[in-house]
Amino acid sequence: QVNSFILFCIAAFGVGSSAAAVQQYRFAAIEQVAPALIPKATSAVLLGGILAAFIGPELALFGRHWLAVEHMGSFVLLAITYCLGLVVLSCLTLHSSLRIKNPALLSSCQEHHKTTLWVLLQDRKLMVSVAAAAVGYGVMSMIMTATPLNMAHHHHNLSDTKWVIQLHIIAMYLPSLITGILITRFGFKPIMFSGIICFAICIATSYISTSFIAFLSALILLGVGWNFLFIAGTSMLAESYHESNRFRVQAFNDFIVFSCAGLASVGSGWILTQWQWKGVLATALTIMIIFVCFLISLPQKQKITHLQIMKDEEL
Repeated sequence: QVNSFILFCIAAFGVGSSAAAVQQYRFAAIEQVAPALIPKATSAVLLGGILAAFIGPELALFGRHWLAVEHMGSFVLLAITYCLGLVVLSCLTLHSSLRIKNPALLSSCQEHHKTTLWVLLQDRKLMVSVAAAAVGYGVMSMIMTATPLNMAHHHHNLSDTKWVIQLHIIAMYLPSLITGILITRFGFKPIMFSGIICFAICIATSYISTSFIAFLSALILLGVGWNFLFIAGTSMLAESYHESNRFRVQAFNDFIVFSCAGLASVGSGWILTQWQWKGVLATALTIMIIFVCFLISLPQKQKITHLQIMKDEEL
């Protein structure tokens, strides 16, 4: 009940830090399965976003008038949710993805393959993996952030905007039911290209029309495109480094991905002010074209199981 904006900002910083830690869950899941199951494991983790899309707003509404101070109950329910998550995590037993009986041999192998981040970044496959997730998040954040403002500019009511954003969020996570299967079946590059095609149709639809149906269709396609790029990028990243380098690569990946998302979100408002809605779309299209040129240069797909074979031979 302390009326302090500074304390509120500190609390928000804590929530943001927690969200950053939660992003590491997908890597923890990846390390618990065989290489062939990595795309499915990534998809399974993202499926939690569907529950969050429904449960989060309901908890906020339920707790709004729960206590004397408005919205205090919402934060209490959020704290309880975090505690429940802590209980679940404490029951898990995680293990290394390299299953080896001789710890000394494992340590020797890790030291042999440990290298600097600069050397790792010279691997094209690794950089395409990072770029796929970064472009997916960046383009999605840029268009999604500007959409409510543009809808208001074209006299759409708040109810229409709510439906567009809600269905967009569902479209971001619902494809996770099949994205892992599609990656296993067709490979990383085709799914990345599929994500880019979804983005391209989204931009074309948004450019042609500003009707409610156009916004709705565009944002649904935007969500699907993000899902394909983010899951494919994350899954391919897991094949792009040795076990001993995983922490530095994962940290670098998330730093780039979410920095791009943040810059795109902040920059979309400025671009919308300077060059209107078509300026936002043109910027997103430019980013996509650059990524497509980068993606085309990647060699043809390799079998998903190749990394495990290499590890077994080395050990």
